[in-house]
Amino acid sequence: MSLFSRRIFSILSSQAVILVISLATGIFLSRSLGKELKGQFDLVSTFAATAGVVLNLGIGAALIYYTNRNVEDRNNVISSAFFLQFISALIGVAALLLAHAYIQGVILQNKVTELLVYIGMVITPLATISSLLYNLLVGLTEFGKYNVIRVTQNLALLVGCILLVGALSLGVLGALSAIVLANLIVVLLSYFWLRQNGYHLSLYPSRRWIKSIVAYGSKSWLGYLLQFMNLRLDIFLVNFFLNTGAVAIYSVAVAISETLWYLPTSISTVLFPKTATDWEKAKNFTPLVVRTTLVISILCAIAMALFGKPVIRMAYGEQFAPAIAPLVAILPGTVMLGIGKIISTDLAGLGKPQYGTWGSAISLVLTIIFDIWLIPIFGATGAALASTISYGINTLILVLLYIRHSGNQLSSLILIQKVDWEVYQRLFKSYRMTMLSGLFSRK
Repeated sequence: MSLFSRRIFSILSSQAVILVISLATGIFLSRSLGKELKGQFDLVSTFAATAGVVLNLGIGAALIYYTNRNVEDRNNVISSAFFLQFISALIGVAALLLAHAYIQGVILQNKVTELLVYIGMVITPLATISSLLYNLLVGLTEFGKYNVIRVTQNLALLVGCILLVGALSLGVLGALSAIVLANLIVVLLSYFWLRQNGYHLSLYPSRRWIKSIVAYGSKSWLGYLLQFMNLRLDIFLVNFFLNTGAVAIYSVAVAISETLWYLPTSISTVLFPKTATDWEKAKNFTPLVVRTTLVISILCAIAMALFGKPVIRMAYGEQFAPAIAPLVAILPGTVMLGIGKIISTDLAGLGKPQYGTWGSAISLVLTIIFDIWLIPIFGATGAALASTISYGINTLILVLLYIRHSGNQLSSLILIQKVDWEVYQRLFKSYRMTMLSGLFSRK
């Protein structure tokens, strides 16, 4: 089995565990809090995540890129990246504190308490540092550590919610506090791992690397921010036009649909360092990855549409049954954007992260327009339809840019080729032999 394939299977295995844990967390919170309080939790946690993306400044993407391109000077690259992220987090927290009244009154529409807003502000810098640590592990191709820490974070969140929300009945405050604790665990585990592996964060970062990281990061940051806003802005618009109950319904639909991204995300995580190292090989490999992912995603989306309603009723409860309509509406867009994520990662590894920015900018404008038009008419389903339209256009733009830059044909991206079956057979045989070898070696 190739190194790339082993890494994909490794991350997919951890993603499967994370999927189960995250779904269990969502189900537990939905049943424990109910629609209105779950909606408040979704609002604050989404705001904290959005603020974290703003503070990221593309430093994480730059860290992945330069740790692969400059192996001999990794410690200076890492120190410079963490210095920048720490300064960004400090400035961001100060800005959030100054703007807390605006955040609560305008962005969150006074539908959550001031205390919850402050907890969200605590989450933001911690989540930003955690994200940078994950990017560092990807850049160092330490996918085993990456998998362990991600699973640990999600498990800590679930246990925290059970203790703070279930046992202590702290409601939304307990759920948000569990996020704080989970991120703290990530920071501590990653820090000790860095120390053990000889990486020391210098208080005097390299000016050269600061300039390089800012230059690369600024190109990728805007695109990532626009894409994230494209994914999460509708949460705030649903809250603006409707209520927190509708936010909870829509969030359940989005959470279920985005499980389709576990495969594209796993592939993208491994593909970025590979592309940054040798794009010529990746150029021939990416179409195989895209068309395979597309087929799998379509089949999974059909299954979700057919069986989503009884599953939602059984898992989340009858009050969340209306989530089936927005789920069905958003599935086509989710499938398309999963492909867009892989293509965007490929182009970013080439050093062209601005291509993702172009598609995301147009897509975000369309999201706002269609949300304002469709949410008042169709409610949460209108937000889902708006997302499908904007996701589709975003992916179309990325596909056209990729075709133009790579020279590959559209058919090579969307149609299974005869040679693919040979690749699948070799991969299956290799994976089976690896599993059997591991089984007998344990005996």
